[in-house]
Amino acid sequence: MKRTFFLSLLAVFSMFVYAQTALEDVPVECIKPNFRAGQTIAFNYSSENSIRSTNGKEINYDVYGVLGSVTNRMSLQDVRKFLGSVVTDGNFTLNVKEATPYAYVMDLKIGEVRGYKVDEQKEMNELLDGMAEFFRSAHITLTFAPDMSHWVFTDSNELPSLFYDFNKENGNVEELGDKETFIKDIQNNNGGYDMLRGFFAVFCPGIFRFPAFYNNGFQRGHIEIGAPLSGKSKKEQYVVQDTSVDSLGSIVQKIKFCYYLDQFDEWGKISDRLEKDPNFDVDKYMQKQEAVTKVSKDVYPVCVDISRNVDADGWINSYDCTITVSKNNTVATFTERLRRK
Repeated sequence: MKRTFFLSLLAVFSMFVYAQTALEDVPVECIKPNFRAGQTIAFNYSSENSIRSTNGKEINYDVYGVLGSVTNRMSLQDVRKFLGSVVTDGNFTLNVKEATPYAYVMDLKIGEVRGYKVDEQKEMNELLDGMAEFFRSAHITLTFAPDMSHWVFTDSNELPSLFYDFNKENGNVEELGDKETFIKDIQNNNGGYDMLRGFFAVFCPGIFRFPAFYNNGFQRGHIEIGAPLSGKSKKEQYVVQDTSVDSLGSIVQKIKFCYYLDQFDEWGKISDRLEKDPNFDVDKYMQKQEAVTKVSKDVYPVCVDISRNVDADGWINSYDCTITVSKNNTVATFTERLRRK
């Protein structure tokens, strides 16, 4: 069972894409971090998801599945799909070792984590407990870009080497290949690197919120683009952003971004057509589908609500992101929260 579990996780890890708010045409400012060497900041991460009926009728669980496809674009939700959940509550601390115009180097310490276990899966839970202890006890150093838009593991040898040794003790190295190749894959930013980040994300998902937090720019005051979704066209989008900046430079921002998600399987249909007719005109078919704006049974309204608070130095005080998918009488939500302790 452990081996099957390990192989399944290897198959799903990939870099995630950050959610954007469709404000590309709006001139925006960016958060300007001004961290100092010696600072130590503690954070709490929590998440929750739910599905409910709005009228007491039977819940449409397809909506819950659609929520998963939406959140795949925001974080490593494939892991959640496999486990049922990752960390629902966890703590971590960042200590700034170096602060230069070119990068921030920080030690990361993972504290207590909860919510990653799988009901009635003893062997899986034993492996997860061991993995949690590995990351909690490991010396992890991260290097962030000066704008905090991305990060990498600072030492490309030590942590991968220890991770390999841990898996060797648990009989999982056959899937990793030899140690030298595994470490080389991580140094080359492929294969093993994505896998290591994937396991790391299970036990410290909060650190993956940092790029999403800092990558979203802001414009002071009130912005409203489009209108609330009416159901007339699946091309509709609605954005509301309110941002205030005080005299010290602290930022408080709320964003709502609503749009329609089309779950129609374009490529599945195209593959079927091509199997029947090798001369099928794919371009013409895609143009025809692009012209369709009707809100059909495959189209789901999605709303992303983001609230963030940043202090004058650029440190996160709080971050909330809730994704809501609805259809007919059913609403499904996923919420992530990051709090400075």
